[in-house]
Amino acid sequence: MTQDLRLLNDSQLLTQYAETEIVKRASVLACECPSQLVLILARIREFQTYEQNCILKSEKDRETHEWLYDQAINLDQMLSATIIQLARLEGMVDSENRIVEHPVAN
Repeated sequence: MTQDLRLLNDSQLLTQYAETEIVKRASVLACECPSQLVLILARIREFQTYEQNCILKSEKDRETHEWLYDQAINLDQMLSATIIQLARLEGMVDSENRIVEHPVAN
């Protein structure tokens, strides 16, 4: 099986591959911003899971929890794009959206 090397999936969400590679490359930088953003993304994804459970548990509040879940997806997409753009600005992603070795690491 070939590894999926895309940075974003079909829903425009950061892939596990991109998350791992960006955090790994960010470790050579003095700036912890990429890693901090990935931590925030993890919390947003935990909230998505939480909301999915709320939707199943509470028929009375289903509409509210579906709305919150949709907002969390929007946040995920926005933060995923922000992480990719930051990685691009830091030289970790090229114009073809491929992970590259960071110049500081060479």
